[in-house]
Formats: sequence, structure tokens, C-alpha cells
Amino acid sequence: MKDIILAGIQASGKGTQAQKLLEKYGNQIAYFETGNILRALMSNENVIGNYLRETVNSGRLVKDEIIKPEQKVERSTLEDTYKYILELINKAYTYDNKETSPFFINPINLKAIEAKVRLYMRDYTGALAAADAVVTSEAYKKVDPKEKDYLAMWQTVATVPEDVFTIVKSDNDNLSANALNTLYGSYKGTIDLTFIQPLFAAGDYRAKLFDTKESRTLKYEGTPTAKAVSNIHVIRLSEVYLIKAEAAAQLANVADAQAALLYTAKRNPAITAVADLPSTKEDLLKFIAEERIRELFTEGNRLYDLRRTEATATIAGKANFKPYNSVFPIPASEINAGFMTQQNDDWASNLPK
Repeated sequence: MKDIILAGIQASGKGTQAQKLLEKYGNQIAYFETGNILRALMSNENVIGNYLRETVNSGRLVKDEIIKPEQKVERSTLEDTYKYILELINKAYTYDNKETSPFFINPINLKAIEAKVRLYMRDYTGALAAADAVVTSEAYKKVDPKEKDYLAMWQTVATVPEDVFTIVKSDNDNLSANALNTLYGSYKGTIDLTFIQPLFAAGDYRAKLFDTKESRTLKYEGTPTAKAVSNIHVIRLSEVYLIKAEAAAQLANVADAQAALLYTAKRNPAITAVADLPSTKEDLLKFIAEERIRELFTEGNRLYDLRRTEATATIAGKANFKPYNSVFPIPASEINAGFMTQQNDDWASNLPK
């Protein structure tokens, strides 16, 4: 029996004809379907599986180059990673996207994502321009929530003015064990009040969003009709203003930094005008770092702020911990995938103990 290769476009009948051959010749032939092999490889949570899923889902062809089992796969540099992220963002700008809802990617929240990426890259000119495009847009230039609306936005599944990019929930959602609503709303994840409380001035209504008796946040309590179910604010307008303020301060543009910073800072009743804010670059940056804690606590930014600014903190009781020096271990599935991936050197020694 000779080798038989069936080739053709999708849905041309290759599988059907292969089954007919099997019915006729039975165990006289061995049958391999490359599509099944590819799908099996795609289901693996390792380097090959991740590569195949990303390639196929993006509509590209999978290369037929042979990767040797012991071929070393080099890691991408941080610069290459940021470059790739910006390429994806720039590609998204080319689409005819008329979406306006913050529950989906739209042209405005794409700018917010770009602003955040460029802030992390320390491209302050780019971050400032992207953030400014958001806050001056028709959708957001008049937004200025008062205390009642600000506190209420944490207990709703409806759109609120602060929404820039939001994960929408509904009262009948089934929450996973690792969902933010579950971690903070049901498991009642704790926060360090000895650290965060002194940062709030008397009368700052944002302090009403943590429970001082149980040392936990109230941002994920849920709606009045559904415990622990409320929208997840991935990027809020407040964060975009803080990005603009920090980028402007880094560029020594004090006036623009103060103007942007006032949007969140006036939630402290002692601050009513830019004259109440710091007036030097250094003092502004220090204030902004603390303002990001006051405004964004338990929203998933703190660790990354420490890393990107190379700041120290007390974590798990360890003083002067340097998050920017720590890395997580590479999962065993990646190490064992056969690409000679090397474990991060001495990763365990930099964890807080």
C-alpha cells in the first residue's frame, strides 16, 4: 500500500473521502488527520499551544518549519513586548469601529489603553497625548461626578459616566472563584488600613469605600439585588486624568499636571483649586503617587505602579521590599515543553517573607 495524501481547501471533503478509504481498507492503512493533530496541540497550555492558538485565531497560517525538541526559544525583550503591544493598538485604530459603549473596545478607550501602556513605557509625551485625547473627547469632557454618583457607581451593572473600559456584569452572573467580585465581595479580601487610612484627609468621601471594621474594600459589594455582582471598572476616567497628570509632571509641565490632577484631588474637601496642589515637579509626582493609591486602591494597579516607578513598599510584613526586582517562576508546563526554557534565576529569594 502506497502513502495516500488527501489535500484540498476547507470543507472540500477530505475527511469524508478518508473515512471511505478506511471503510474499504480497514486496518491495512494508518490514518493521520493533521487537523486533529493541530487542534490537539492547540489545546495544550504550553509554548506550542499558545503559539498555535494566537496564530490561528489571528487568521494567519501556521508555519511548516520544524522546531527541534531541544531548540532553545529566546525570550522577547521588554522593548519587543511593548513594541508588539503598540503594533496591536495601532492596527486596531485602522478598523472601522463605530462602537461607543465602554463595555466594548471603542476608539476612545483604545486611546486610554494606549495612554496606560505609554506611561508604563515612560513615553510621557505619548502618554500625555493619548490621555488628553480621552479627557477632551465629547464623551468625557463634561464628566465630573459628585459624591453620591461616585459612590453609587460601585453598586450597579449599568453604564456610569466614569466608565471608559468596563467589564459588564448582570444580576444572574455566575462568578468564578478568582473573579474580583468573588475575591473582594464574597471572600472579603482584606486591605491594610494602617497603610491606607492615613493617606485620606478628613472628609474625603473615597474613604467610605472601605470597611474599617473588617479591613476590606467596599468597591465590589455588588448591587442591592445581587451580592458581589457589580461592574468591574478596568479603566476609569479618574485613572486617565491621573495618567495625564503624571505624564505632564514628568515633562515638567506643572500647570497641565495640576489641572488634570484636580479632577480626583478635589474629592478631598480641603482641595478646591489648583492653588491647593503642589507646585513643583518633585512634589507633584509624590502627590500623584499617593493620589493613585487613594483613587485606585484594590483596582489592580498598585503592584505595577511600584514596579514601573521602582519604588519600595512594605509587603507581607517585609519592609523596603522591591517589587521591581522580583519575578514569578516560569510554570513547569513551559519548562517541560521541550524548548530548553530556563527558569528565572533565584526567583524565590526575592519574594516577601
